[in-house]
Amino acid sequence: MIAADGRLFVVTKEGRLYCFAGATGEVGYPLVEDAQPMEAPADRWTAQAASVLEATGARNGYALVLGLGDGRLVEELARQSELQVVVLEAAAAKSQAGRRRLDAAGLQGERVGVLTGDLTEAGLPPYFASLVVSGDGALGRADLPTVFQWLRPYGGTACFTSAQAEALRLPARIAALEGGQLRDAGEWRLLTRTGPLPGAGWWTHQYADCGNTVMSPDRLVRAPLGLLWFGGPSNLEVLPRHGHGPSPQVIGGRLFIEGIGAFSARDVYTGRVLWSREFPDLDTFGAYYNETYNPDPFDRTYNQVHIPGANEVGANYVTAEDRVYLAAGPRCHVLDPATGASLAAFALTIPGEAQAPNWGYLGLYEDLLIATGAPVKLSGEEVVPNARFAAESAYLVVLDRHSGETLWTRKAAHAFRHNAVVAGRGKVFGIDGVTQAKLDLLRRRGLEPAESPRLLALDARTGALVWSAESSVLGTWLGYSAEHDVLLQGGSKSSDRAADEAAAGMTAYRGADGTVLWELSESYLGPPILHHDRIITQVPYGTQQASPAKVFSLLTGREITRTHPLTGETVPFTWVRFYGCNTGVACENLLTFRSAAASFVDLAGGQGTSSLGGFKSGCTSNLIAADGVLSAPDYTRTCICSYQNQSSLALIHDSDAEMWSFDHFPPPAQPTPVTRVGLNLGAPGNRMAPDGTLFIEVPSVGGPSPDVPVRWAGDGPRWFRRHSGFYGGDKPWVGASGLEGAGTLTVRPFVQPAEGSPDKVAAFVYNALTPSLTPAREPQGAFEAPRNYTVRLYFAEPEQLATGARVFSVALQGQSVLQDFDVVAVAGDAAGTVVREFAHVPVQDDLAITLAP
Repeated sequence: MIAADGRLFVVTKEGRLYCFAGATGEVGYPLVEDAQPMEAPADRWTAQAASVLEATGARNGYALVLGLGDGRLVEELARQSELQVVVLEAAAAKSQAGRRRLDAAGLQGERVGVLTGDLTEAGLPPYFASLVVSGDGALGRADLPTVFQWLRPYGGTACFTSAQAEALRLPARIAALEGGQLRDAGEWRLLTRTGPLPGAGWWTHQYADCGNTVMSPDRLVRAPLGLLWFGGPSNLEVLPRHGHGPSPQVIGGRLFIEGIGAFSARDVYTGRVLWSREFPDLDTFGAYYNETYNPDPFDRTYNQVHIPGANEVGANYVTAEDRVYLAAGPRCHVLDPATGASLAAFALTIPGEAQAPNWGYLGLYEDLLIATGAPVKLSGEEVVPNARFAAESAYLVVLDRHSGETLWTRKAAHAFRHNAVVAGRGKVFGIDGVTQAKLDLLRRRGLEPAESPRLLALDARTGALVWSAESSVLGTWLGYSAEHDVLLQGGSKSSDRAADEAAAGMTAYRGADGTVLWELSESYLGPPILHHDRIITQVPYGTQQASPAKVFSLLTGREITRTHPLTGETVPFTWVRFYGCNTGVACENLLTFRSAAASFVDLAGGQGTSSLGGFKSGCTSNLIAADGVLSAPDYTRTCICSYQNQSSLALIHDSDAEMWSFDHFPPPAQPTPVTRVGLNLGAPGNRMAPDGTLFIEVPSVGGPSPDVPVRWAGDGPRWFRRHSGFYGGDKPWVGASGLEGAGTLTVRPFVQPAEGSPDKVAAFVYNALTPSLTPAREPQGAFEAPRNYTVRLYFAEPEQLATGARVFSVALQGQSVLQDFDVVAVAGDAAGTVVREFAHVPVQDDLAITLAP
């Protein structure tokens, strides 16, 4: 309930919204007439709609009709299919009449929506339409790229008459539409968007691929990000968040996600459910949830305690473009990804064993299904052979993924750790060994392995041994870079992972022959991400403070460095986040994770940690960049955190979206001169400019930033901030915020040394709770002799005043540089950003900027 504007607004559990006011008197209720669907006449539109549907094969999803006409084509498309039909009509009066007609037919709002506007101002999202057909709307040649952008990848089709196709010059322009295919179907010319988006990648395993790289190859998802869609299904068909179920997987335009005894596929471009099936034999109790789970969706207790889940035992499914493999005890369901229909059921065949064992790990490499069988549960004092779920298994098995034929089997001397089975370049790699804690358990039970733990490289098609290693085989994790043919042995210790995870040490091998490339003994958190030639480690769980994660070279093991954007010094490459029980995952341009809210690091742009804001990502890593979309299915079942938006959604690159970050760089031991910095007054965070200048927020309210002292003396200051979309000019995101008032802004151009432990980063340090510009300590640093700086000042009008309403002067270091300055007059309107540059400004300790009426 919310009380506002003299009214009481109430939302019920059933989803109804009520508004109560204080007025007295008789209450009148609006009459809502029930729609009376009219008898559909059989006319030429009946046949034309049938012809369009037959030619394109479109039966469900979204259809876009350009031009309402008399509404009959729209009616017939809705009645003869399961399509949700969107109509774009330029004439407002025609739109309103069409809505009334469709409402009377029982279609408006349920199956059909009529929008008023033309193609240039429609504002429709890209990739949403399975079908586009022209009613009586006029199409010009300039409209073709817009129409193509609306088509859904993997088969979205625009249907044109021959005359329309000729007017658009389709045959001559098809080459410019990447992924476009033109074909004839009877009276129609069909433009189809085939295959994936150019530059898109997939996420098909628990850790992205069969190499455990934890990185999607998707190049399209990049910052800044804007909303593609939100809503879709609730989290009731998802596993409880603290159970750490498998991550969603994305391939072929579909997102696959598991629930309790259920499995479903969703359209990544619209969020609609494509299919959902119940699988009673999944029985993931004890693995992805346990007895602490309460199925009541309105339960407000601490529902479902933290358990490692798939972080320890792995995912029970894996996906390909033409198959989904879903393990359920001794059976592996093989499903059609388009419909969810069962195509086959595979069982593991173990020589000498009469009964098929339970499935463990699942992976796909080329046409091979890689699996482990007979999971061995080693927990406490318990040894359970052929358990339902466990971290390791007794057998490694490779099958033909199409027929299910077993190609080879290998029995472990110890056990095959599920997180340490990877494949690439014709080999399957695995660790046949258990950790010291589990080895001690076996010995207490009188079970002494006959061999030492070994790292194995096996021929993927025959199982023949290619090479092995016995020295320092202590890891619980393998990652393989097929790009560089480097196999990484290490650990993946982190919160909510297996208790016996290796917490220190890495060894890199050449995949071809097992040559040790380098070793290090350093502690870190995992799982390690293989981002091309870099190993990105994880940040420990922390609320008020956290330790930055390090990044190492995959090729040498040396720590990766970067150039400090403010000082030009070489510093370690690190990243940091706060509060979140999942771990980071990557794509080409981003690292995504939870830092209280859903967040990311812009790897391509060099920017720090940015919050997507307003919604929580899952305790399972669910911010998956694949198929050109950052998918964020709601994985918060059982969560009672009061985030503003509890919804599934998807994001795509949007150059007009705002993006703010906090940026941690190791602080210097002593005050260090700034060579270049932007000070963005009143901003909600930092932002990296295209030229590499880091604009830091002043005051610091969004998280840790390099400490450059800024003070104010005078009137106010009065802060303002608007969305950058209100402003034009150079860097409108700078002009969109600032301060106003008469006084002097003083800047000490030195990055200050750290207070407290340099190994810990505090979440909010300087001005998180106050707009004050009074530094917490006396600024440090000064030059022996004045140093010249170039100073650029950004001006904007915050109150949209007219020319002459605000006129002032500016001085630098006490010297006048601007007289009778009128921002609106210079910009030409009240929404412009104006920049003035001043060279050779001498600074010895402070830079003083004075504003006076």
